[in-house]
Amino acid sequence: MVGLVGRFRGPFERAVKTFRRADLVDVSLGLVRFGLPASQVRAVRKAFPKAGFHRRLLVQTARQFLRDPLHPLPMMRW
Repeated sequence: MVGLVGRFRGPFERAVKTFRRADLVDVSLGLVRFGLPASQVRAVRKAFPKAGFHRRLLVQTARQFLRDPLHPLPMMRW
């Protein structure tokens, strides 16, 4: 996954890296875990329901791809 998003450098570098990893764990439904135990990912997913997030992300990504396939949504660019 290295190289998908440019590295952030600055005073909050560690926090940015942590949030980016958390987002990837969330979007991948726990398939990418960065060494976290699957049980911990399941516990977090249970505590914070997805509330339609992944469906909405899929719909928005598909809509944008059909509209303009060469310009994906910002989180899909690299």
